[in-house]
Amino acid sequence: MFAYSMHLRSQTQGKGEFTMQLVGYAAPQGARKAEMSAKLGISDGESGAET
Repeated sequence: MFAYSMHLRSQTQGKGEFTMQLVGYAAPQGARKAEMSAKLGISDGESGAET
């Protein structure tokens, strides 16, 4: 998003602003969850996040 911010400001003479807002979140499922867990070096059951 840094590139977008720089482009916006260059087109608006430094006056342009934008914000981002999280709309939703969905926990990964199946193969994607296993892939991410392996990459982070944790087992599927210990993600560290409270649910």
